[in-house]
Amino acid sequence: MTARKKDNLRKRQEFIDTATELFGQYGVDGTSLRDVIKASNGGKGVSPSVFYYYFDSKDDLINACMDSYIGSYARSIIAVFDDDGQSTQDMIDNVLVCVGQAWEDLKEFFPSANEREDWVSRFDRLFVDALLSSITPSMTQALAKALDQGDLPVTQLSRQVGPGGLAALLCTGTSTICRQLRDPVSQSAQQVEMLVGTFVRQLLGLVQD
Repeated sequence: MTARKKDNLRKRQEFIDTATELFGQYGVDGTSLRDVIKASNGGKGVSPSVFYYYFDSKDDLINACMDSYIGSYARSIIAVFDDDGQSTQDMIDNVLVCVGQAWEDLKEFFPSANEREDWVSRFDRLFVDALLSSITPSMTQALAKALDQGDLPVTQLSRQVGPGGLAALLCTGTSTICRQLRDPVSQSAQQVEMLVGTFVRQLLGLVQD
């Protein structure tokens, strides 16, 4: 990567970091592009032309900020899957905490009722495409190891679909549960963790119906 490309990536990330902080404080609707431009460059501001060199619009910036947020949580979840010094139960609990926290933090971008439609419209892309799909390979490996070591029960389902199929079902089911919530913005991280946790344990054969 050339020095110029690295510099461009750094400057683009500065806009993302600045906007993420403002969106978290004031929400998406409560933050204008002018606010972001003025707060950029360490509070010194930049010209609008500099901003538009990196982003097409406010919506483009919002997507970049949320992708960055989701990416950080995906890395946290992958780190949990890759941690060999924990039990399978601890792994599940730790992943659920990460998912719940990602849910809670994303809500900060859309604090008002007027912004809930925007939240719902972006949900599938963020939670399914960006988060769940990115953790599937690590989840598959963790499930395969847990099954091989006897930390997870070998059920008829796991025999039929294997670790990869279980991972796909877990991701699809989790996204469906979250999508079906009547009012996603009002749901707390603890509620999401409880609902998803019940589904995960039932699918993996850790609890009886």
